[in-house]
Amino acid sequence: MAPFNSSPSLVVISGTGLARQIPVPFKGIVLGRDDRLGPPFSMDEYVSRSHVWVRRLSDGVEVTDLGSANGTYVNGTRVRAPTRIQDSDVLRIGGIQLKLDAPGDPDQAVATREETLRIATEQLEFEKWLCR
Repeated sequence: MAPFNSSPSLVVISGTGLARQIPVPFKGIVLGRDDRLGPPFSMDEYVSRSHVWVRRLSDGVEVTDLGSANGTYVNGTRVRAPTRIQDSDVLRIGGIQLKLDAPGDPDQAVATREETLRIATEQLEFEKWLCR
């Protein structure tokens, strides 16, 4: 089995914040209308405060709508239960579209010890950035 070459991330592909990358950690990240996330999330009136939970699994990425008022969509289909997403899938919350960038083959992904440490470091850096 081959390890991920890089951590999966969501790339904003619409509105303000174009090309911004959001790492997808194993413990997950909640995306919503939150000042800590900044634009475009904090500015979209159709995004709930806690809209969607995105988490990395050992074999891919999963999204779960958190009871948002306007729904979460993957490739145009409303998410009604935890849903796996694959490389290049498009996640839409409110008017924001994010494309999953998941290098490697998620069906054969195994996190190595070095990769796990790197991911943990990236998550800590992202959380510090959120707390600014």
